[in-house]
Amino acid sequence: MKRFKILALILAIITLFSLASCKKDKKTTYTVSAPDGAPVMAIAEIMKNDDKYSCDIISASDVEATFLKREKDFIIAPTDIGMKISMQTGEYKLCAVTSWGNLYIVAKEGTVFDKNSMTCSEFLSQFSGKSVSSIGVNAVPDKSFKYLLDKAKVSCTINPSNAPDIQAGLKEGTIDYAILGEPAVTGASMKVSGLKILCSISDLWEASESCGFPQASVFAKSSLKENVIDEFLNRVRDSINYLNESEDHALELGNFMEQTGKSALKGAIVKKAYKRMSQKFVAVNKSCIDEITNFLNAIGESYSYGVFYEKN
Repeated sequence: MKRFKILALILAIITLFSLASCKKDKKTTYTVSAPDGAPVMAIAEIMKNDDKYSCDIISASDVEATFLKREKDFIIAPTDIGMKISMQTGEYKLCAVTSWGNLYIVAKEGTVFDKNSMTCSEFLSQFSGKSVSSIGVNAVPDKSFKYLLDKAKVSCTINPSNAPDIQAGLKEGTIDYAILGEPAVTGASMKVSGLKILCSISDLWEASESCGFPQASVFAKSSLKENVIDEFLNRVRDSINYLNESEDHALELGNFMEQTGKSALKGAIVKKAYKRMSQKFVAVNKSCIDEITNFLNAIGESYSYGVFYEKN
């Protein structure tokens, strides 16, 4: 009887340790951060329907701090910022591109870019001696436009600003040309009479560089297991595909983001803007890596091939 009790006690202890070990190894919820606006729309369907991922919306100014805290499992972020900090810390891997450009040149007057009848340089010549107000000075909007202007040998003044001030200036007539990102472009067009899109920066980039404009990407914690990363990437692909399927889906997800109370996105605006957000999931492969490195090199940012996610 005594021997039986000892055996039962040993089995109970083994069982407890086994359960504790399984509990420790099996993480059930993964954390995700994305900046408000177009970037977060890549995971909007996940936020709405998948409890496996705890997602939070951050401001663009908090992206660097989020990387440096090293707390999130996954981060959707501007490709250049994510690459720079991942090179510094070694904590994250660039796994896929989610946005191929949501930046647009807007004005009440001006020539609209037609890639079939004009070159990038011919289009940009209209800004010679002019002033263009831009969001994101010293970031991708500013750096990419300056690169295109320099290559076209066009001298133009770029005035740093923000979306609300640009919208007000366009409405009052104190700003003639501006660079805005979606969904701010759609928001401005609903309030500024006669405003038109002259061109997307990504279309100019493609005409000039013969490659894409990988503006935002998915970064995964380096310590995560491959199957965990791959499962999340598949969910992001599905989320983007769902958004792009129809206006109804865009409205549904836009309404959801609006109802969270944590996003500035509005359902009616997302419904009109979703196509110009250029959400498209492309996992890193040789072609994608070439586009990313060409993009970063052109805007004066360094990169490391060691940051790119590779399956074992």
